[in-house]
Amino acid sequence: MENKTILQLYETFIDEIYTMTVSKLEVTKKIDEQETLLRETLTEEQKEIINKLNNYENEKNEMVNKNTFVYAFSLATKLFVEGKDMAEYLKIDTKEV
Repeated sequence: MENKTILQLYETFIDEIYTMTVSKLEVTKKIDEQETLLRETLTEEQKEIINKLNNYENEKNEMVNKNTFVYAFSLATKLFVEGKDMAEYLKIDTKEV
């Protein structure tokens, strides 16, 4: 694998990481249905406010997802290093594992 930063790895694999599950799709569909019903009752100004709120929520979620990925990646790296150190301490041949 070519050298990439953690965030580049995140961008590369984001679709695979956050593939929607059936239950998430079902909840998303319910949210969309309710939002459609709500939007039918709103003025244009209110719809614009809802759009802005949704954009901010998406921005926040993207930040949280990236931070979660970076943190999980760093934990995985730490576990790998600690496991390798432990294997060397115990004289375990990691090439066989």
